[in-house]
Amino acid sequence: MSNDPRGIGPIQGPTTPRRQTAEKKSIRAWHIAVGLPPAFLVGLGLTLIAMGPAASLAGAWIAFTGVVWLLLDWWFFSKELPLAVRIVGAATTVAVGIVLSWVVFRPAPLTISSFLISENYADGTEIAGIKWSSKYSGFRTVLRNESDFQYTNVEFVIRTDVLIAAMGFNTKFSQCNAKSTGPIEISGGSLGFRDKNGNAITIPLSFPMAHMYKVFCDKLLPHDPVEIVVATRRDLVRGGFDAASAIAIRGSFEAFLRNRSFDEHACLIQGCTPVAIP
Repeated sequence: MSNDPRGIGPIQGPTTPRRQTAEKKSIRAWHIAVGLPPAFLVGLGLTLIAMGPAASLAGAWIAFTGVVWLLLDWWFFSKELPLAVRIVGAATTVAVGIVLSWVVFRPAPLTISSFLISENYADGTEIAGIKWSSKYSGFRTVLRNESDFQYTNVEFVIRTDVLIAAMGFNTKFSQCNAKSTGPIEISGGSLGFRDKNGNAITIPLSFPMAHMYKVFCDKLLPHDPVEIVVATRRDLVRGGFDAASAIAIRGSFEAFLRNRSFDEHACLIQGCTPVAIP
């Protein structure tokens, strides 16, 4: 910098190499300050996803935020870097985003099929752990994992338009159980006898039945079906048929580090009136 001989004031000379180096160092330090937070967000999000389904959704949003922020940082806030470095950095960030998208949005196909039981089983025949009664009708529902990986914690509610008397399972490897939801007692006659004094004693018989059952299976192995056998019976209060005409199934399972939900409605006969799960 020098003085203007005309007395106007100092003249700004060309920027020196030392000043240019200082400016670049300052800009680079700012770039690091901008780039570290999104990289931290990506790492935090991936850690939350790896912790399991309970934290996976929050982890995905955090990781995606970090990826977008890091991409903007590489492309717009790092212009002082060589173009090749910027391209490699941006491409690496995009690759991380693609892998993250594949993990989060990867499909987990599950097929559900239901059909009426046409066989006439004799009293006492054991079907999937159920001691069959000639008064029963029934249907089968088959769940099948169509992926190449295991699903876990399969939990759902199944409802019909008739009463469910019992439920059993045909499976090689999964452990499943079921219990009625909101059971109701259906009178089914009485048992009478006399005590030692000759007094008549009558004991009413009842059967715990319900329109809706809750089912839990610990796992669904790849391409390994789980068959649910449902024994149904006429509603002795409302009347109607023994066999179910419509069913509804709603539940969830864990697959690929996420909770997945499903909602299935099926007619077992043509022209059925659908049922809904409250």
